[in-house]
Amino acid sequence: MSTRNRVGTRTEERRRQAARRAARVRGAVAASAAWLAGCASHPPQPLDTGALVAELLARTPASLLAAAEAAGTEGTPLDDGAVGAGLRAFDLADGLDAAEAEVLVLFTSPTVRRARRAAEVVDAGRVAAGAWQDPVLGIDGAAVLAPQNLLEYGIGLEFTLPVTGSARLEQRAADADADVARAELAALEWQTRMELRAQWARWSALAAHAEAAQRLALAVDEVAARAEGWREAGVITALEARLVAARAVAERVASDDLGAQADAARLALLLELGLPATGGLVLVPQGDVPAPPARVALDVLAATSPRLAVARARYAAAEARLAREVRRQYPDLGLGFGYGSEDEDDRVLFGLALPLPVWNRNARAIAVALAERAFAREDHASALLELAEAEAAARLRHERALARQRVVLDELVPLVDAAAEDLLVLERSGRLEIALVLETLDARRDGLALAAEAAIELARASADLAALAGPPTPSDAPRVDAPPTDAPRASEDAPPR
Repeated sequence: MSTRNRVGTRTEERRRQAARRAARVRGAVAASAAWLAGCASHPPQPLDTGALVAELLARTPASLLAAAEAAGTEGTPLDDGAVGAGLRAFDLADGLDAAEAEVLVLFTSPTVRRARRAAEVVDAGRVAAGAWQDPVLGIDGAAVLAPQNLLEYGIGLEFTLPVTGSARLEQRAADADADVARAELAALEWQTRMELRAQWARWSALAAHAEAAQRLALAVDEVAARAEGWREAGVITALEARLVAARAVAERVASDDLGAQADAARLALLLELGLPATGGLVLVPQGDVPAPPARVALDVLAATSPRLAVARARYAAAEARLAREVRRQYPDLGLGFGYGSEDEDDRVLFGLALPLPVWNRNARAIAVALAERAFAREDHASALLELAEAEAAARLRHERALARQRVVLDELVPLVDAAAEDLLVLERSGRLEIALVLETLDARRDGLALAAEAAIELARASADLAALAGPPTPSDAPRVDAPPTDAPRASEDAPPR
């Protein structure tokens, strides 16, 4: 073979090799593009305040429940058998009562809805927690322009192999943080329900007080009308008649003030329920105050308390973070593989990387995690002490409020009623004393106020005791056909829980 032919053959071979190398590079680039195509995209969701205002004004309990059904029941209160059945059995034709509102508030309370979304943010941190680090694709190249116009390149893939088990501990730490968020959400839901129970009892007591005060004002108006006849008959003086008329005006003003307080309490309930004040929803006043949980030993109370459940979850999360940081001081193994060409020689590339824990050893993160665990332990101990003190204080307030209510209803009210009957006897005999009339009116007004205060304080203490004790156990939970009192877990907004 001539020299010219041999040169031509080598040139053609170099061209084929260059073409193969270029094809490999293009394949690597195409694979990288395919990986990028699998990445998440960003669909914008701009805020629409106008649509939100329209939805708020048209919001009703029925529309919220329908939206929850349409969004799916998984992970929502509707997913709970008792709660879901209780919600679907709601009959709002006769109004919304306290038991129904306690379940409805899980869907509608702005505070609970925000907390649910915040819990979802923490729960989203579990996605791919502990996953291997993404591999790194590296491409190096160089063109030798003279004398042979060669292309030298290297394509490598580097990744970290978590041989220390840190990925598993990363997942456990993320799960523990999500457990904390769920515990905090469950505690907030239960606290919101108990706060709503106390507010509902307060509104009911204020509404009953305002209604009774209105009846009293009408009765005083009748007395003032008769007082004018008594004055003309010479039974009382003109000054006494004016005092009775002034008392009638004062009772009307007091009745209006109590009505305004009841209206304000009703608006507060609607706000807590996330419902518009202009919706026309009928709220049914509460009858008897629910009985508080029975007195139990401190260890039993600690096992059911939502506040202690949060403290325990926080301590478990601190332990998980400490275990993760301790494991991180041990290095993971870095591996690299590749393919390249140099001087027209194809080569298989490989590499190994092992960080040496000599100076850093993750000491700072471990120290912080140790301090966080110590804080979580102290927080748990403090929460237990606060639980015992709060339970004792609430129990004492409940006992005093119950005793006060019994005194008012069993002693004061009958005495005032008897005094009113005696005044009628005096009126018929013509020996009416205006001072006694005014004192009887004062006693009746004070009795109404004391009865309302006792009912409000009794309901508040009962709700506080229930909030401290936590939701009832399954054996104590109500049947499906009754409004449930247990706090369901949530992960979706109530249009979706």
